[in-house]
Amino acid sequence: NSGMTHASSSVKLATLSIIQNNSENSMLPALKELLHKTSDTRILPEIINTISSLDKTFVMDDFINHPDIDISCH
Repeated sequence: NSGMTHASSSVKLATLSIIQNNSENSMLPALKELLHKTSDTRILPEIINTISSLDKTFVMDDFINHPDIDISCH
């Protein structure tokens, strides 16, 4: 969890990768909270991917047509 509060986007991205690889479902509440709080477009797409990989009920509709091309699934 401390990796997600680090100032570096690279550390956050590495942390998200570890969360995905280890299927850390216990991180879902914190990730969902972070999803609504972060404005860092470098990590936001990976937060979405991580949540989606852990929570099969997660609906990505709001992000598929997101106006920011870096966040959009297109």
